[in-house]
Amino acid sequence: MEKLSGENMKRILLVVLIGLAAAVSAYGTTTVPSTSYKINISLVNQEPDPVEPGGIVEVRFKVENAGADKANNILVELLPKYPFSILPGDSAQRSIGSLQARQVGENGVIVKYKLKVDESAVEGENDLTLRYKIDSGGWITPKDFSIAIRTFDSILYVVDVDSVPRAISPGGVGKITIKYKNLADSLIRNVKTKIDLSSVPFAPVQSSNVKVIEEIPALSSAEVEFSVMAEAGAQSKAYKIPLELSYNDELNTRYATNDTIGLVIGGVPELAINIEESEIVRSGTSGKIVIKFVNRGPVDIKFMNIRLEDKDNVKVIGPKEAYIGNIDSDDFETEEFNIYVENGESVAIPFEISYKDANNNDYSEKMELPITVYSASEAQKYGLANGNSSIGIFIAFLIVALGVGGYLYYKRKKK
Repeated sequence: MEKLSGENMKRILLVVLIGLAAAVSAYGTTTVPSTSYKINISLVNQEPDPVEPGGIVEVRFKVENAGADKANNILVELLPKYPFSILPGDSAQRSIGSLQARQVGENGVIVKYKLKVDESAVEGENDLTLRYKIDSGGWITPKDFSIAIRTFDSILYVVDVDSVPRAISPGGVGKITIKYKNLADSLIRNVKTKIDLSSVPFAPVQSSNVKVIEEIPALSSAEVEFSVMAEAGAQSKAYKIPLELSYNDELNTRYATNDTIGLVIGGVPELAINIEESEIVRSGTSGKIVIKFVNRGPVDIKFMNIRLEDKDNVKVIGPKEAYIGNIDSDDFETEEFNIYVENGESVAIPFEISYKDANNNDYSEKMELPITVYSASEAQKYGLANGNSSIGIFIAFLIVALGVGGYLYYKRKKK
């Protein structure tokens, strides 16, 4: 065998190396996919954010290639699940073509979808899945994306405000009950209620003016109670109480609202009526009586009117009706009437009064006022009347006659 020269050996070795390099190169391009591209998908935003149950939300995704090589024939597909659904006529798949190497940031491709949110959707973060594939490769799901759902309307409603008693008397204590309704389909927490008593004549009793409810389940009710005392000298009327309310929803979003509730200071008037003076001592006589009206309670009386009525043995002489007007707390008024009383041992004057309290609540009562009358002998015995009038006249005449006779006798004797 002919011995190869060194030059020939070099040539043969070079041919072998070139062949091996070509083989390796051919193998890499046909059987091993390139891994030098890097696809990133991110949620740019949602509009609106958050979206209400029953609403429509537009979601925007950005698709980027952070790798060193071009990615061809990219297809993305949205996989909506409850509570999301694709609008009719729309497609879940989007073809975005190819992404060049380092096509990121502002150069990334934006993919938009409009989705319907179910009306019964629960508030909170809800997942949405977007996947992609390149060329004829398999589907790749990088991760799920969160879409925020929340009810924008007031989800905590003041159903009722009650006070016991309805009108708290000056110096009295009452209980306020505030009832709430959670209108949302999700839990709310840390419900804080504050009644601002700084500018009204009330003070909290046995507790502060702040109450906290830890949680109110979806579509459920709850209530808080406050005990308050009205100042003793407070004016009877309705007062506006500022109500401060705050709470957290399932997304831990804090809400704060201001409202107003009403409390009434007042009560039932305490009225005492009696005959202060009377000229009528015996039956069968007439005279003036003075009726006294005393407001013994803490509530003022307004627009009082009185009307007397006739009875079998009692007759009103002159006007039967009189307007008394207003009677302040711890004060009184009087009114005069002329009365004729016929024979009878038991005499009572029937009358009707009407008036309003300080909060314009109407009151009306029918009553009778007894009048004490005496017989002639009783009246004389108690010193309320003189004896028989004829006897008195006779005695007076006798005294005068004796005086005149004595005077004439003295004159005659002197002559």
